[in-house]
Amino acid sequence: MTTEELRFVEALYRRMYDRLMRYALETLGDAARAEDVIQSTFELACLNVAALTRHPAPEGWVFVTFRNLVKTSAKERAGDVMLLERLQSRAAAGENAHNDETDPDVLYGDLLDLPEYRLLREYVDCGKTVAEFAETMGISAEACKKRLQRARNRLRRYFRE
Repeated sequence: MTTEELRFVEALYRRMYDRLMRYALETLGDAARAEDVIQSTFELACLNVAALTRHPAPEGWVFVTFRNLVKTSAKERAGDVMLLERLQSRAAAGENAHNDETDPDVLYGDLLDLPEYRLLREYVDCGKTVAEFAETMGISAEACKKRLQRARNRLRRYFRE
């Protein structure tokens, strides 16, 4: 990226940051996740800076990209929570007569052997953003997103069986 392109993206960031943060906070309700989405948006802006500088409405491009990332982030988080709630409700329905415990770790011992389950469970329980969670794992945010995606897909297949 050239110095001129860097200045262009930086100017966009400074102009739009407050508006993007307000939108993300209203939608996601979490400042850390909001910051994570804003950073991902401008990472994409940097990767596509040549097209962005020629775009007739660069702020519109950034906002549409940002809004899509916010929606994706909200859906992923809700999906993670729903998967664990499904486990707990299945466990409660199936084991209620014999056991009051609804912890999926106890009732779905076969899932404990799946690294994907442990990863997703740890992510949901910690309440961190993907970037923060990735940092604790010592991997990049993109690698963490991909691992979480694979974990979700594996658990969905488990529910279909």
